[in-house]
Amino acid sequence: MKVLGISMGRKNERCDIYCKQILMGVEAAAKASGKDIEVEFINTVTMDIGQCRGCGACSKAPDGKIKCILKDDYLELEEKVLDADGIVICAPVYSVGIVGQLKNFLDRFGAAHDRASMIDEQNKRREDGRPLLDERYFKDRYCSYVAVGGAWTEDWTCLGLPMMHLFSCSQTMKVVGQINANDQGRKTSPFLDQPMMDDMFAMGENLAMVRQRGNMSGLPSESSDGERNGYRDLPGLRHPRQDHCC
Repeated sequence: MKVLGISMGRKNERCDIYCKQILMGVEAAAKASGKDIEVEFINTVTMDIGQCRGCGACSKAPDGKIKCILKDDYLELEEKVLDADGIVICAPVYSVGIVGQLKNFLDRFGAAHDRASMIDEQNKRREDGRPLLDERYFKDRYCSYVAVGGAWTEDWTCLGLPMMHLFSCSQTMKVVGQINANDQGRKTSPFLDQPMMDDMFAMGENLAMVRQRGNMSGLPSESSDGERNGYRDLPGLRHPRQDHCC
């Protein structure tokens, strides 16, 4: 299992700190349970991720691959997401909704990797005997979200978490936890807010403890006990503050 932490804020600032704290929770839970989990952290603030141009080329490539033809850093981040089993996204919320870089990535990733469309395409390829799509497109994934804002109240951060769910919905990822970390403008350092740091750590532990059973790919599969396409959480999950805003 591999967990990818994505920070879209300034380097060594709050998004980085919270993201790394979550990954530390993942590592601690993995060590305690004997699980083999690899973690990777990436900061995207200097990456060039342009906006979708709506050309449709990603679904019309002559080689049959579902790939954006724009040559920028989106392709690097896409590969890291496809390789991961669990994904943590920590992103700043400057004006009510998610930061523009994340929205650019979602516009190019979401529709192009829609699970329902891919299932239909894969089934057609099986019937026609054509080369199949990359199996990573059908991998079942888990994710956690942290929206980081400076506003005292949730008014100016209220759409951060709801918009982050655009990342998981098209791929039918399972969301393990989410935290709206607003009011950062009045806090000297995240390290001085121990309850918040504990919540981040606990969310990482939960992400590591969740177990996949079956799959959500829509393709034929069956677990050893005959249950089809089901999910179950392991017992003992901790419950950090789960913010539901909007």
